[in-house]
Amino acid sequence: MADNIVTVDSKKQGEKGKIIIIILSAIILVLGGAVGFSLVTGSDNIPFISQLAKEPEPAEVQVPLEEFLINVSNESGSSNAMVKMEVTVSSFTEGAEELITADVAKVRDAIIHVVSNESTETLLERKDGSFVIKDDLKNRINESFGEELIDEVYITNILTQN
Repeated sequence: MADNIVTVDSKKQGEKGKIIIIILSAIILVLGGAVGFSLVTGSDNIPFISQLAKEPEPAEVQVPLEEFLINVSNESGSSNAMVKMEVTVSSFTEGAEELITADVAKVRDAIIHVVSNESTETLLERKDGSFVIKDDLKNRINESFGEELIDEVYITNILTQN
């Protein structure tokens, strides 16, 4: 009689194992079908699938430039004042670092052009805690490349002398 009890328990365990395998197989089939369907149709309704299908965001590239020493005008209008500044430009465009380093003369020329037309007062002017001139620098650099290559200009060091 002890043998019959063991046989019944092992049959129940075997049946439970088969049921678990069938349930897991069904779940895998349903999930696989949903993934396949959303990839084929381009559906963004399933959040984790839309995350898988998204292209990775481009990485920001920062290119520090050599120090600038530029003549500017001072309060009285004479061009005896100087500004010493260090600038880093950044971009999210693929291949931007190569373009910037290959044509660093364009970047430097654009920065010198903008800064030399300013006075020491306007160079240090701020709006919302940031130098106003940064937008002018970014626009002039992008204009020299003929495309929106630069996303941000960082002034990492600035010193004026009247």
